[in-house]
Amino acid sequence: MSSQHLRWIIAGLFVAFLVVVVLSDLINRKPKKPKIRERRPRGFRTGRPDRPVGHSRWKASGRR
Repeated sequence: MSSQHLRWIIAGLFVAFLVVVVLSDLINRKPKKPKIRERRPRGFRTGRPDRPVGHSRWKASGRR
């Protein structure tokens, strides 16, 4: 083997290494999820109605 062949082999290995690094970075890149949940708008109401003021929790309610 001449020195030219060795240079081509080394250059090919270097290019292959760069391709592997770039492809692995692109594959592992995921969109980051926001850690803080979005705040609900002030007008948001839950599906269940508010409990009456005089309602005590330990009693069995009329409706189930």
